[in-house]
Amino acid sequence: MFSRELNLVREAEAKADETLKKARSDARELMEKAEKDAARLREKAGDEAESIYRTLVEKGEEEAKKEYETAMAEAKRQQSVIAQRAEPNFPEAVAYVTERIVNISVDS
Repeated sequence: MFSRELNLVREAEAKADETLKKARSDARELMEKAEKDAARLREKAGDEAESIYRTLVEKGEEEAKKEYETAMAEAKRQQSVIAQRAEPNFPEAVAYVTERIVNISVDS
């Protein structure tokens, strides 16, 4: 009778060992799957971040180009205004510069 109980205990221990091994194997598989999933998610997040970065850079470049073009148009407009204001003084300025050059040449 004792041997029957002993066999039952041994069978129960063997089943427990088998269950423990399976649990460890399952846990190992779950960890591997979780690590793979985490790596895939990190890669996906990195790709998304790169895409957002590129979009923001492109948008920034477009805005900078527009601001540059606006600034250049304003500079050209100001240059035109200054040139128009200076035009009536051009003959007088030429005469002044010519006189200075002649006087310097004569004095030398």
